[in-house]
Amino acid sequence: MAKRTTITTQGQFLAKKDNSKSREIILMHRLVHDMQLAAASREYFLQVYSCEVDQDGFDLIFDDGDHLKKLQVKSVSINTSTGSWNIHAAILRPHCYIAERLGFEPPSSVMGLDGGVILMEFTPDSTPLDIKYLYTDIYILVALEYGIISRNNKKARLAVEKLRASISTAMAHDQLGVPKGAFLQMRSPAHLLAAAGFHSSIQTSYHHNLL
Repeated sequence: MAKRTTITTQGQFLAKKDNSKSREIILMHRLVHDMQLAAASREYFLQVYSCEVDQDGFDLIFDDGDHLKKLQVKSVSINTSTGSWNIHAAILRPHCYIAERLGFEPPSSVMGLDGGVILMEFTPDSTPLDIKYLYTDIYILVALEYGIISRNNKKARLAVEKLRASISTAMAHDQLGVPKGAFLQMRSPAHLLAAAGFHSSIQTSYHHNLL
């Protein structure tokens, strides 16, 4: 009698705990693909460098020729209830030369990398794989703190305020819990490029205006 074979679906593969490393690689390749394609629409090639040792908290470095930014990448299935992610404090802190303009007292931000955090929310069974990009950095956190970007959920507002206070006092390598309410969902990869401060087909000057 022939042995029956079990066909593993895409969703089952991505959800399996033993495949966590494979899932991470697949999603990272998708991120790089989407960001470089978005950059191509602005007629340039986005350089992407990966970090072999994540002791400084970042996974990728994006470079558009004029701006370079270190980014920590997190992923979550739409079917899970994860509500916060541990992020290195140094990633969220601004460079020392803009710290005071963003409300920080020196020297609390001397070790800041002025980086960002990309959250990939994926739907395991979707074909092609559906991914929503969410993003946060110190500019978004300050905008949330001062009500420039509004949050109707009181719990989310309080969580962001607590996080913002922790960034000022934490050591550079401390990990801080960043709630989902601290992220903004991006409409497209091009919007993500713009939000992170890179050249994009989406024009924005919000970093300059916020400062």
